Amino acid sequence: MNRAWTIVALLTSAAMPIISGCGTGQADTVEAANAARESTPLPVVVDYAHIGPIHAVYAATGNIEALERARVVARIEGEIRELLVEEGDTVEAGQVLARLEASRLSLRATQARAELEKLRQEYKRNLQLHERGLVSPRDYEDLSFQVDAATAAYKLAMLELSYAEVRAPISGIVSERLVKTGNRLVEGEQLFVVTNTQKLVAYIHVPQAELGKFAADQGVAIRADALPGNEYAGRIARVSPIVDATTGTAKLTVTVADPSAALRPGMFVRLGMVYDTHADTLLVPREALDEEDGEARVWVVENDKVTGRIVTTGLRSEEWIEITSGLRDGERLVVKGQQGLRDGTRIAAIASAQRPEA
Repeated sequence: MNRAWTIVALLTSAAMPIISGCGTGQADTVEAANAARESTPLPVVVDYAHIGPIHAVYAATGNIEALERARVVARIEGEIRELLVEEGDTVEAGQVLARLEASRLSLRATQARAELEKLRQEYKRNLQLHERGLVSPRDYEDLSFQVDAATAAYKLAMLELSYAEVRAPISGIVSERLVKTGNRLVEGEQLFVVTNTQKLVAYIHVPQAELGKFAADQGVAIRADALPGNEYAGRIARVSPIVDATTGTAKLTVTVADPSAALRPGMFVRLGMVYDTHADTLLVPREALDEEDGEARVWVVENDKVTGRIVTTGLRSEEWIEITSGLRDGERLVVKGQQGLRDGTRIAAIASAQRPEA
């Protein structure tokens, strides 16, 4: 028994230097790799903190709509004899768009006119007799009332006859044609839709907590995905005085200016509304900021090494972030390649922006 334990002890003692030697080799390898990694600069892109203006922009999306859009309906029943416009045609208010069969209405108007002329002639004769006292006042008044009634009947007949010509209620473009020649219409049936594409609006709904940022006549920048590279001017025409209790939002009506007539009703658009501006403030590119656990950090470059610095931010735009503390004008900072950085990491700037002039 004692001999067995002696053999085990001897084997263990012999193995210890080998094991110790292996551990030391691995540690040296790790340290060498770390040293190599620390000595190899990390490629990054750097930029400068600089002084400039920044605009706080509220971003929203919506659809372009026509402020004026009218349904054109038949005011009388009848068969369509002629269609004078097609979809896409530009029309003026009052322009004839279609004609309905009007023979019966024309005869009715002729009959009403004849009845009116008859009564007018009779009224003239009775007027002379009334002045000579040969017609009683009552008969004279009755005839006067008959003339008035015949006049109204004639005007009504002519009005109905005029409805045989279907006219545009507003100026614009015929955006829809819903009938064909020969169709028989009933009163109130729709024939066309006319849209005024010169007066465009967009409606957006903002949370009630954001309402203080907006007011009537405030400028709006508008972009359409379908028209890349173009920006259109708009203005807030109205801020709704009520908040929707269901959604907790209020409606803003934005008028859109488009002299090129490129925007069309129904297009999806992105809207940006400037609600605050700071001039001559310290700015950094948005991509320079690392945010984690409620803290904002930038990596400041000095002597080809970086140091993480906590900063306080202010207004934000699509491109820039305002820095209110923690950074100075002109300091260089990493804007791309922040992954793996820590205090003291060596860097190599593979691209660097020129420092903006003061």
